Amino acid sequence: MYLAKIKGATKLSKVRASTPEVKFKLGLAQLQIIEKQHGLLVVASEQGAKYENGFLSLMKTREYLNATSNNAFRVAHIVGIDDVGNLIIRDLVKYPNLLIGGTNLSCKSIAVKCIITSILLNYSPQKVQLLLCDATADLDCFAELPHLIYPRAIQDTETFCKAMLVARDEMERRINIKNNDHEEYKKLPIAVVLIDEYTSFINGNKLATETLLDISRRGRHAKIHVVLTAHNPTKENLRIDKTPFPIGMAFQCANHYNSFAIIGKSGAENLAGNGELLFSGKGDIQRLQGPYITDDEVNSIRLKYKSEPCNHDYDIVITPEYLDTIELPNDDNKSTESTSTAKQSAEDKHLAEIAIFAFGRKTISSQKIADNFFNGNWKRGNIFLEMLHDKGIVGDLNAKTTRSVIPTCLKDLSPEVIDFLACHGYTAEAISKAFSLRGE
Repeated sequence: MYLAKIKGATKLSKVRASTPEVKFKLGLAQLQIIEKQHGLLVVASEQGAKYENGFLSLMKTREYLNATSNNAFRVAHIVGIDDVGNLIIRDLVKYPNLLIGGTNLSCKSIAVKCIITSILLNYSPQKVQLLLCDATADLDCFAELPHLIYPRAIQDTETFCKAMLVARDEMERRINIKNNDHEEYKKLPIAVVLIDEYTSFINGNKLATETLLDISRRGRHAKIHVVLTAHNPTKENLRIDKTPFPIGMAFQCANHYNSFAIIGKSGAENLAGNGELLFSGKGDIQRLQGPYITDDEVNSIRLKYKSEPCNHDYDIVITPEYLDTIELPNDDNKSTESTSTAKQSAEDKHLAEIAIFAFGRKTISSQKIADNFFNGNWKRGNIFLEMLHDKGIVGDLNAKTTRSVIPTCLKDLSPEVIDFLACHGYTAEAISKAFSLRGE
C-alpha cells in the first residue's frame, strides 16, 4: 500500500480511468485507488484477493461461521470484501435500518437476495422472519418459504398499506410485551421488513409513507428492522425521513446527488458497477466488492426450504384472507388537502425564485433571502435556505452565516432541480442567464 499525492490540476476521474491500463501493463492481480483526506491510497498486489466474492463460498469462511455462532451478531450480514481482501461482516440488528441504492445493473438486487439467503441458511423462522415487498416480482422466487410473514412478496400498494398497518400493530404489541414481560419478549423472533424499490409503494400515498416511517423510527425497540432499496434516489424523491437509516450501501449511481442521498457523500457515481459499492457505517465510508449469488443458487435454496414445516408459536403470520378483512381509512378531508396543496404550490414558486436568485451568487445567507423576498423575516429566510440545501443547491449545512452555492452552471444541476424549475416557468436559457450574473 502506498499513500500518494496528486498535483492540484490533476483530476481524480482521470487517475481512476487509467487504473485498468496501469494494472495490465504492470501485471498486477489487484490495483485499487482509494481517495483519502490527505491524498490517495494505492493498493497494489501481484496476488489475487484473499476471497472470491461468491456468496455461498463466503458463508463457509471461518470469519462468517464465527459471526453466526457468536451472540455478538444477531443477524450476520456479509457486506462485501474490502480493498485488501478482508471480509466485512456487520450485524443487521445494530444498524438498525439499512438503505440500499444504485442504478440499473449495479447489483443492488443481488445484495438484497444475499441478505435473504443468509437469513434462510443460518436462522430458523423462530429466530428471524421476513416480510418481503417488491413491485417488480423479482423477489417472488422466495414465495412460500417458512420464514415469510406473508406467503409471497407483496406487489401492490393496497396490500402493502394493509401489511404495514398490521406490522405497526405488531410493533405496538411487542413494545407492550417488552414493558410488561421481558422473558416473553426475548422469545419473539426478529422481523426484517425488506422493501425493494420502496418509492413505488409510497409515492403519493400518505398512509403508506407515515406507517412505514413510524415502523422505521420505533421498530428497533420491538425487534423490527427495515431494509429499503431505491433506484437512483435523490433528496427529493426519497420521500421519507432518512434519519432512521444511518447505514447505507451505495452501488454505482448515475450522479453525485444519488450517492449523497444514500450515504451522505459523493463517490458512488465513480464506481465501476458489477457489485462495487460504498458502505457507510455511521460516519465511516468503505469501498467494497459486494458478494454475488446466481439465480440457480437461489432457486436450489428455495426448493430446499420450501417444504420445511414451521412452528408458529411466536412468529408473525399475515394471510391474504386476513388482509382482505382490513379496510383502509378514507380521506374525507378534501378541503384541507386542497388548502395544503395550494400552500405547497406557493412555497414551491417562492423556492424556484430564490434558487434563480442564488445562481447569480457564489454565497448566500438566510438574511440575504429574508431581505430580498420576505421583508427581513429571518425565520422565513432560514426555512428556504434549508430547502435549497435539500435540493443540493447550497452547502455548509452547519454554517452560521453564509453558505456556498454549489452549482456553477446548468450542467451542475440535477435533472430533478431542472424539472422543478421548468414547472415554474424557468427555461434552460433563463437558468444559464442567472448563472452568467454570478458574483459575490
